[in-house]
Amino acid sequence: MDNIYCEDFIKTLSEELVCHYSYCSKDDVSGTDWEKIFSTCINADWERSLKFYDLVDHKTSIAWSAKTLKYNSKRDLKKVELISSRIVTNCKSNDPIQVGKSILEIWNERVNEVKNQFNGFYTVVLLRSFSLNEFKVFQFETECYDYNKFNWIWSDRSTLQAYDNLNQKRFTWQPSGTQFKINKQIPANHLTLNLRLPEKMTREKILSILNFNEDMYGYKYG
Repeated sequence: MDNIYCEDFIKTLSEELVCHYSYCSKDDVSGTDWEKIFSTCINADWERSLKFYDLVDHKTSIAWSAKTLKYNSKRDLKKVELISSRIVTNCKSNDPIQVGKSILEIWNERVNEVKNQFNGFYTVVLLRSFSLNEFKVFQFETECYDYNKFNWIWSDRSTLQAYDNLNQKRFTWQPSGTQFKINKQIPANHLTLNLRLPEKMTREKILSILNFNEDMYGYKYG
């Protein structure tokens, strides 16, 4: 999946981000904004979805989940924690291993359902710096996990955490908010995009460019 590293993708992504920050009333990119922007970049259909995935490229039959978060560009960012899903478990035990098993069974079932429907399932991540002059993009295959390969513990804050054999945190599950978070290493070949964003266009500027006048609207009473 090299689509996010080609020149056409980079050019379109730059255009979309510049336009978004230039005339959008918001000063940030929401998850829904990123879904729309990414779908435009890969020329895929997007519509508001309540499904486990966010958009589908019907040409390749690839499903995508789109995630975005902010970061400090002055720090050497190696990994990120992504809110990947909300998972409610019916596990009656408080044993962290049993709860972890239940969480991953639900996650794996959802992932497999998508993979059985399409040719592939990927997650694409947009990282945006607080200064809004640097953006990072990377992708990875959305995968299933074996609960036996992780050490499950309850933290002091009553969240369930899973660590791999290198003692690196891989998952966090919050019972109160049911958020399931996945820690991902940022790949070495990620895309870093530096942008010089223009000044935000004012309402008056937009209307002036459009040459807005009375011929552009009509009204009546009653």
